[in-house]
Amino acid sequence: MGDPPVGFDSIPTGPPPAMGSLNHFRSLSFWLHAVPRDLGDRVGHTPLSTPGPGSSSWNIPSLTTDARRPSLLAARQGTQCLSNWPFTRERYIAAPNADGLAIPRQNYGDRFAARLCRLCNSEQESVYHFANSCPCPAMQAARADLWASALPFMRDLLGRLHELARRTLRLHPQAPIPGLSAADSVATVQLLNAPGTPPRTPETNFLAYWLLMAAPWPARVASEHAPWQPVARTFGALFDIVSLPHSRVRDLANFWSNWADKRIFALARARLIELEARGEAA
Repeated sequence: MGDPPVGFDSIPTGPPPAMGSLNHFRSLSFWLHAVPRDLGDRVGHTPLSTPGPGSSSWNIPSLTTDARRPSLLAARQGTQCLSNWPFTRERYIAAPNADGLAIPRQNYGDRFAARLCRLCNSEQESVYHFANSCPCPAMQAARADLWASALPFMRDLLGRLHELARRTLRLHPQAPIPGLSAADSVATVQLLNAPGTPPRTPETNFLAYWLLMAAPWPARVASEHAPWQPVARTFGALFDIVSLPHSRVRDLANFWSNWADKRIFALARARLIELEARGEAA
């Protein structure tokens, strides 16, 4: 896909940090792979909130890198996903030419250019912008659909995490889980059972994006940001607790990444249809 080769004796050159393609990042990760014991865990697995190659949380994104979840795979590529399917009608690489070489539809570097959102001209376009802040009526409707799906998904995810946390701690199935704030738990239940779309807040912005990326987070991420983010902290505390072999969290990974893939596709299609209705090419 145009990514530079990686070897032990050379440092690859490529797109700017945090804006490169997933293949480029994975090639780096291959040579920097760490096993759980190198991360300070001798039992062979780490909490879901521990990031990086070799950790248990790496199982969730690694399951999303196949053809069954192309929308999530695209969104993980950062800015360049907006130049590729499902955010466009066509794939980035066109049909091979006479020499058998694939010809890009546009200059490679153009994929990483920052642009204002063509639907609202107010902020830089990104998956985060479409999921949280684009004022275009079409994207507002798409966000309402996102949250209509996200709330039951989060309720199911919360139940699965409680079950896995009890397995990790070897607790009775009905036993309370230590370390969870009662106030945070109450606020979480209130949000997840509230009717309609929740009001836009820093916390709901955080939840929408991280859930779409199928990325676990630690409780301290929510604790370090004001104002109070009880729902994000509750999920983060459970991600901090759950520490099981990959085989025990695979069902959770598939459940989460399948939902995220469908919702990213829905956002991408809503944007694309609106652009085409305005006579603009995606």
